[in-house]
Amino acid sequence: ADVSYHDEHVPTLEPEGLESVELGPAVADADAVAIITAHPGIDYEALFEAARLVVDFRGVSRGSEAANVVRL
Repeated sequence: ADVSYHDEHVPTLEPEGLESVELGPAVADADAVAIITAHPGIDYEALFEAARLVVDFRGVSRGSEAANVVRL
């Protein structure tokens, strides 16, 4: 599996060597998006529209009617 992430507060994940990527292109290219941190400043509705599947571990999708979102 190819894994990427976006987090302005964590530019690099060691020892995996992953670097934070731009959110828009990452969402467009992803088979699934997992929300594991609820950062302010992210347009979650736009993310829901752009993503194929969203798994929301933080509850940021409460109130959204997006059919492609699974809340856990």
